[in-house]
Amino acid sequence: MNKTLLTISLAALMSVPSITMAEVVSPAPAAKTQTSTQGGFDGPRHGTAIIETIKEAKDASDDTKVVLTGKIKSSLGDEDYIFADSTGEITVEIDNDKWHGRTVTTDHTVVLRGEVDKDWNSLTIDVDSLEVK
Repeated sequence: MNKTLLTISLAALMSVPSITMAEVVSPAPAAKTQTSTQGGFDGPRHGTAIIETIKEAKDASDDTKVVLTGKIKSSLGDEDYIFADSTGEITVEIDNDKWHGRTVTTDHTVVLRGEVDKDWNSLTIDVDSLEVK
């Protein structure tokens, strides 16, 4: 009886899916030929255009997707930063878990992926991912 119960218990444990491993993100290589570190399709887009400049983001609707390339100029405290590209500056919110242990300075060029967060009196970019070029 005990052997049967032990066998059933082990079989049940082995059939449970294993716990998902934590995501490992390595820093971006110094010289990079590909535009995306996460893989996927790299080619023509059809449908909704993705905003790629701060100037466009300032005129975009709430929750519009953005991919911005530029530099983080300064910290405003907490998780807010001033981000700049050739078209202007904007406040971005980068959650602490998005840094993945990387240190970024004002000299680094970064690619921020996220969406426009428009309130009645403010406009920020809520960053989903950060890539160091």
